[in-house]
Amino acid sequence: MNAESKLPGFSASPPTACSASCFVAGIVKGLIENGDPCIHFGSLLAFDTHVRQAVELGVVAGDIHDLKVTDLGHKAYAEWDIIAESGRSYMWNRKSFIMPNH
Repeated sequence: MNAESKLPGFSASPPTACSASCFVAGIVKGLIENGDPCIHFGSLLAFDTHVRQAVELGVVAGDIHDLKVTDLGHKAYAEWDIIAESGRSYMWNRKSFIMPNH
C-alpha cells in the first residue's frame, strides 16, 4: 500500500479524485442490474471489506445485509460504462474505476 492509499484497492489518481476497485464496481453493478451485490464475486471471503470500501466511497449505503445504491453510485455506474461486463469483477478489463466528482 503506498502513502496515498487509505485502503487496499484504493488509490489517488489524479490527486483530487479517488478510484474504486473492480470489486466495488462489481457490488454497484450487481445491485443495479440484479439486486444482488454478490453476483460478480466468486468468493465472499473478503466481501465485507469490499462493502466497507463501497460505503466509505459513498456509492452504496446500508449494511452488508441491506445495501442500496446511492445517487453517487448511480452516477459512478453510468460513468464507469460497465454494462457489458459480466462474470467475476476481477476478470474485467479494468481493475480500478475513477470516482465521479461529487
